[in-house]
Amino acid sequence: IEKLQYKYPNLLHQQKELSVSDLQKKLELDQTTLIEYFYGNQNIYKFEITSDAIKIKKIKDPEHFKRVIKNYIGYFNHASIIINDVAAYTKSAVETFNILEIPRNNQRLLIVPDGVINFIPFETEIY
Repeated sequence: IEKLQYKYPNLLHQQKELSVSDLQKKLELDQTTLIEYFYGNQNIYKFEITSDAIKIKKIKDPEHFKRVIKNYIGYFNHASIIINDVAAYTKSAVETFNILEIPRNNQRLLIVPDGVINFIPFETEIY
């Protein structure tokens, strides 16, 4: 915080607090669902906020979750990996989509990743 205050002295003065109800009103106005993943010390959590609900879910098997994510991300190390085995890539993409539990009925999503999820190119995900 001290470094931020030094480098951007006006930043903290420009920020305003946002209540959950204000956030939900904004999500309703934008017809958007917010999904945030959070890596804690021992657990991974998924927060899903819509205009009328808040869901918090603890990921049951975080090691399996990380393995699935890392496997999918690995396909983007070299373009030839996907081209050489499109079926395996597609299977991994579907598995990743399912493990992230991304809602299928939303046209607009705001995804806030954390940890290894930051490296998922969400534009490649199969919806």
